Amino acid sequence: MTDKILYWATMVSAALALLLFVSNACLINGNSALQSQINQRQNIINIASNVLPLNQQLSNALYEASIKTDDADIRALLVAQGFTLPSKADKTNAAKVAQDSKTKKATAPTKKIEE
Repeated sequence: MTDKILYWATMVSAALALLLFVSNACLINGNSALQSQINQRQNIINIASNVLPLNQQLSNALYEASIKTDDADIRALLVAQGFTLPSKADKTNAAKVAQDSKTKKATAPTKKIEE
């Protein structure tokens, strides 16, 4: 009687060990697949951080070129990407403000010299 109980206890323990081994192998396989996806995404992030300053310089150059040449295609591209570009009225107002600030800066030192 005790031999039968010992036999079945050993068989159940062996089956449980086999089941745990198979589940462990599946989990290891799944984890390695997830780890490779994470590594790929991290590489993309690292590459993007290296390219970010170049993208900013390119965006600034396009922005300045669109304002200087008033190119409709470049303006449409920048607006589609979320840039807000000044209108022609804004450019004339900005030019007036810049001119006023230049004249104020030019007159300010002369007043200090006269005093």
